[in-house]
Amino acid sequence: MANEGKSGVVFFSHNRLMAEGLNSVFTQSGEFVLVERCDQARGLERPGAVQPADIMLVDTGTVVTLAAVRDLCQSVRYCPVALWGSAISLEFASHAIELGVRGIIPSDIEVAALIDALRIIRSGKLWFTKQLLDAVLAANRRSLTQREGQVVTLLARGLKNKELAYELGIGEGSVKVYLSRLYKKLGVNDRFQLSLYALRNVVNTLTSSGGDPSLEGSTPSLRTLILPPAAGGGSESPERRLQFRR
Repeated sequence: MANEGKSGVVFFSHNRLMAEGLNSVFTQSGEFVLVERCDQARGLERPGAVQPADIMLVDTGTVVTLAAVRDLCQSVRYCPVALWGSAISLEFASHAIELGVRGIIPSDIEVAALIDALRIIRSGKLWFTKQLLDAVLAANRRSLTQREGQVVTLLARGLKNKELAYELGIGEGSVKVYLSRLYKKLGVNDRFQLSLYALRNVVNTLTSSGGDPSLEGSTPSLRTLILPPAAGGGSESPERRLQFRR
């Protein structure tokens, strides 16, 4: 995995210029080496085909799904996975950490701080900015059962009750019961509010480029739901973003 005593980094990104800059930084550091730049879509869809490395670094400047993060973390257990980006939703960050991401690094970080962050992640420890950790710890969280998590995930895809029932293999009456319980548990008034929270948590992209908000593949089950501080009554935009800075 190492190259002449250096630690290897695989970089998932569509941005060739960014990869060149990262490679230059690594060359100057003498401690890390960029062993591969994977086209983000190709690499994240087939993580088993990626070269072995000491760190997997994922650029969040383009579309990244929670499913892709989950699959990458599960398939490369031999090395840590870190995200690198300038803007990310609190919901995505929280769930990415739950899925096993070992660090979330701001893209505008200084070179020396970047190398230091990679050293920490390489050693098996976690690296997050204090602002991110404070936001995650202060988040309004609600625990979900496996079935409730599946309902929320499918609701984010815009499925109606009949479609939810079909996907889950239950009756429409049971779907209504689950929705009613979720309204009460989350303090929301209707399906629209629940759908907004579902979209915030089951999010497809870390940018504002849009796209299908579903978690592709099997129906995953979110075990927690991150709600805004004024759950059920706030007017906060569902496009909430955190700017992570040191």
